[in-house]
Amino acid sequence: MLVAFRRSAVSHALRSSPRTLSARPTPQRLQSIYSSITGPSYAPNSSFHSSPFRSSSAIAVENNDTQKFDLDQPGQSTSFQKLAEDGTVSRPLIDCITSHLRLENMTEVQRLTIPESVNGGDLLAQAKTGTGKTLAFLVPVMERLAKDRSLNKSIIRRGRKVGTIDIRSIIISPTRELAEQIADQAAPLAARLGLIVQKAVGGTQKREALRRVYAEGCHILVATPGRLRDLLSNHTGGVTAPKLSSLVLDEADRLLDQGFAPELMEIQNLLPDPKQVDRQTLMFSATVAREVMGMVRNTMKPDFKFVKTVNDNEVPTHLSVPQKAVILNGLENAMPALLELTKLNLNRDPPFKAIVYLNSTKHTNTTYEIFKHLLIDPETPRSGSPLEPLFQGEIHSRLSQAERTRVSNRFRRCKTGILFSSDVTARGMDFPGVTHVIQIGSPRDRDTYIHRLGRTARAGKKGEGWTFLHKGERDAFNNMLRDIPVDVDNKTLTTASLNMLDEAEVTP
Repeated sequence: MLVAFRRSAVSHALRSSPRTLSARPTPQRLQSIYSSITGPSYAPNSSFHSSPFRSSSAIAVENNDTQKFDLDQPGQSTSFQKLAEDGTVSRPLIDCITSHLRLENMTEVQRLTIPESVNGGDLLAQAKTGTGKTLAFLVPVMERLAKDRSLNKSIIRRGRKVGTIDIRSIIISPTRELAEQIADQAAPLAARLGLIVQKAVGGTQKREALRRVYAEGCHILVATPGRLRDLLSNHTGGVTAPKLSSLVLDEADRLLDQGFAPELMEIQNLLPDPKQVDRQTLMFSATVAREVMGMVRNTMKPDFKFVKTVNDNEVPTHLSVPQKAVILNGLENAMPALLELTKLNLNRDPPFKAIVYLNSTKHTNTTYEIFKHLLIDPETPRSGSPLEPLFQGEIHSRLSQAERTRVSNRFRRCKTGILFSSDVTARGMDFPGVTHVIQIGSPRDRDTYIHRLGRTARAGKKGEGWTFLHKGERDAFNNMLRDIPVDVDNKTLTTASLNMLDEAEVTP
């Protein structure tokens, strides 16, 4: 457990000013030996094994012989309004995107996939998180539903107009947080078109999800695999989708990586036979591994389209952003060092927005509670926080889903803030404007480090990573991240090297 730090160290850190605690990095490159670890491995599942049948599209994907999209092709408009002007997408949906979401231009993945999928064809898109892929699949799904005259939008119940259960689209996400994020983005767009979005995720009461579906209706259901399987398999009190017209698999590689292959196959068997009820399948994945192609063959039509928005020559975040390792004198130095780093960056541009990752739920909560109760003057209870107006929040598995959603939404909207998190936000979650990822303690493995770091420097913005290590963790950390450019910096943060048993003066 993190050791409480001395009051004197807190006072010193609080008195430290960004004007005097200027960054004085003396980088020392950690030993670099190329690692044989190249990324996460996908355990094969018989349900998604390669089959003798391979369509021309599948062969093209596997051989990397796919249609080449010029990501900067001159003459191609990136404006959402252009989609309405040329009749690709209806005006009400585009107006909602530009007015409510305040988006004018499409991202690359949106520009390349929306025109290809809005006509109802199956599509596999290779795209990273944080590139706008959620809207890339929501737009074609909603556009097709808005034009479907057979869709039951509302009924009269007890003299009141209410929604009806006519589930036409199911969106499957690997985590509760991602599903919540998708549903939150979909709801205002759907409302403009008279559509109803519901969510069904683990960590919430199944009875409550069903109550909302039956009371409010549902056209688009966003769900995690386990909860969706439960709802579809309950033939007496669950839900059905006899007219399902679209199925979206978001983060397909993560769905398989997290062991959801059996649930996905069971869900497929519970849905209408696509040979009898035609449906569109949209699949988005950061990687296109063999197991992903197995799922493609089991869910998509042979003539599916493949859109690749990942540049093979693009330098990944963990090789491009500045990364520093701070060697602590002891674990008790972590809190003062974190406070010092926060104060050092509070008044800088762009606004300081950090995620602090810890290796356990208990450490996450402890660190958050300590920071939340910091005072400008420890002797004066009403002196106020030295970090105002910085938003502070925590996310971990011990919080209810409602609490996690509330915190993530507030952190997503805030301009400056610090989020204390376990690894529940390390993959797939998109928080705009994160400038710093700070990891306290060595992460459990290389992939964890990389995924945490990936929360910053998104959508072309700058970011940086910091890792606070105990002296005893240095060698293992160095060995784990052999080929990642992490610099040792023991000069910027004065409190990192203090002997916490002694009184010490820090330049005010």
